[in-house]
Amino acid sequence: MKKLLLVEIYHHPKVLESLFHLLNDKVDLTYMVNEDHQDSFEKLFPSMKKSKVKINKLHSSTLLIWVFFAGWKYDYINISTGPEGSHWTDILNVIFFWLICKIYRKKIILTCKHLRPYFRSSPGLFSFIRSRAITNIPRFSFETKTMLEVFKKHAVVNSDALMGVQYDRYVDQLPQEIEDKRKTSSEGKCRIGLLGVVLFARRDYQTVIAAVKSLNETERANLEFVTLGACFEGEENEVIKALSPLVKIDYIKGVISEDEFNERGISCDALLSPMTYEMEYGRFMGSGSFGDSYYLGKRLIIPNHVDEGKEWNQLAYYYSNKNELASVFRKLSSQTSESIDDTYRSQFMTKNVFEGLCKDLQLQ
Repeated sequence: MKKLLLVEIYHHPKVLESLFHLLNDKVDLTYMVNEDHQDSFEKLFPSMKKSKVKINKLHSSTLLIWVFFAGWKYDYINISTGPEGSHWTDILNVIFFWLICKIYRKKIILTCKHLRPYFRSSPGLFSFIRSRAITNIPRFSFETKTMLEVFKKHAVVNSDALMGVQYDRYVDQLPQEIEDKRKTSSEGKCRIGLLGVVLFARRDYQTVIAAVKSLNETERANLEFVTLGACFEGEENEVIKALSPLVKIDYIKGVISEDEFNERGISCDALLSPMTYEMEYGRFMGSGSFGDSYYLGKRLIIPNHVDEGKEWNQLAYYYSNKNELASVFRKLSSQTSESIDDTYRSQFMTKNVFEGLCKDLQLQ
């Protein structure tokens, strides 16, 4: 069995949990993570307890130094999230990223979650180094086919570089008792799950509020929003304070666990991710919203700009402005939400994704 070192520089515990389900029993898997935010690992990365995990107890800026000296022990090194930041504290990870790519080039699989830091057209010394480092990498993976195509168009890599899609979630990761609940229709109000951190700075909640305001009282009364991401400050959260006078909101203060996400998400009729254009989600930056949608088997409400190529048209309701979003809300308030076809969801099973990834990246 091949030995794989999975390196996570930043804090993506839900990604680590999903990768456990994708790779467990298929490779000899070892995680390398930073000690930062260990408190949320218990909630969002429960499989950590039964995994081989090496923890960098020094500053997060030193993580790739450890990989540089230990990489020889492994057949493959999957950098799950590269040194994408531009803060001065990222300098060590950026430099050692270049060194690792030079020395361990045949072993490296880079998963790109944010594309622009690797482009030669991006400004700054760090992007200059990263864009040269990736010319040594033979294999790349992405969370969507759209991001793969954008990367091929803008990045400078070797002509024989291999690329594949590993996605963000896997449908057979959903516990069976939760999957059984998914098959039953909801009762009462139409529940719409709010994906991601509940913050004005991270999501376009202004358009959501405007759309809700355009509904009549009966339509609003038939809707209920459900937080599926961190909701810091609880009732004092600015988004909650703005929405609660208009529509009922079921929220949990703080970070929710994976079990809470499953229970709350499966109770929803649809999911909403009002991603902003400026953040470039879906095009140049990955989003877990698509994975949450097919994982739970719930339709996803997103702005048009997030999926211009309509890669996700079998699971998405699209909108461009408050009026179109209000129309989606009206449809849902009448309990006419369509389920995602199980045949479509089957392509996101771990077995199918793993086999496709091995074929695309020519992994043995």
